[in-house]
Amino acid sequence: MKKVLCLLLVSTILICAISLTSCDDEKTTTSTTTTTTTAKPHEHSYVAEVTEPTYTEQGYTSYTCECGDSYISDYVDALVPSEDLEFTLNEDGESYSVIGVGECTDAEIVIPDTYNDLPVTSIGDYAFSNKDFITSVTIPDSVLVIDNGAFAGCDLIESINIGNSVTTIGENAFRFCISLTNIVVPNSVTKIGGAAFYYCTALTSIAIPKSVETIEMATFSNCTALENVTIPKGVKTIGDWAFQVCTSLKTIDIPNTVTSIGETAFSACTSLTTVTIPNTITSCGEDVFKKCYAITTIYFEGSVDEWRNNGILLPLHVRTADVYCDDGVIPR
Repeated sequence: MKKVLCLLLVSTILICAISLTSCDDEKTTTSTTTTTTTAKPHEHSYVAEVTEPTYTEQGYTSYTCECGDSYISDYVDALVPSEDLEFTLNEDGESYSVIGVGECTDAEIVIPDTYNDLPVTSIGDYAFSNKDFITSVTIPDSVLVIDNGAFAGCDLIESINIGNSVTTIGENAFRFCISLTNIVVPNSVTKIGGAAFYYCTALTSIAIPKSVETIEMATFSNCTALENVTIPKGVKTIGDWAFQVCTSLKTIDIPNTVTSIGETAFSACTSLTTVTIPNTITSCGEDVFKKCYAITTIYFEGSVDEWRNNGILLPLHVRTADVYCDDGVIPR
């Protein structure tokens, strides 16, 4: 009997051992495998913002990524005013005008904001005209007026930085600046004189401030590289010959604040294809679009009857164009 019990006990122990081994094997077989993935490093994409130098502070470029990372580099020295320019005391006895280049030979003219401890408030008539060694001009915020012909005939000037206080740009101010490619007219400007940018043949675009009410006679005439011009709401009058022979101009949008367009204002704009015209025009000169052979589309902000029967608008009719009115289309 004892022998039988011993055999049963041994058998039970063996069965348990086999079961435990089986469980361990199963656990090993069904264990979860964990995979570690390494994230790719962030690739910075920076947006550059340029801060121009002033008379007292360095210029620099800020680079900012959308992730928040940023840095500053490309430092530019603070502006150093040109020396030996010629000045005259204004009638108020409290400010100066720069009236000539004097003995200065700088290619990059930096007009000082003060002279003899008084502000420089204007650039006199023809002060820098026909100086063919000048390549750029910086005008400080102290200047209020750029007088007639101030830089006329400076055929090497490529860029002009106008201060944010200038209110008046005189007649012929930049006439025949044939290398001028870049100019920003600040929002402080309320008047741009006739022929101010006449024959600036390298100028490709310009935005007219909304503070300007009149685009004077021949202001941008013969700007043959001018492709883009923004005429803002606020302009009331477009003068005679204002944009004639702007042969690269492709579209023009005349805002509904304009009431008068002078004769041949856009004549010989040979690349002009699309024009928007408001129904606010009450005065119109002859041959506004003469020799504009490429115009195919006119958008008129008025009715078909207004376009056909308003005699004032006759100088705006173009035989090669379809006219899209508010209530229909007049085919060419």
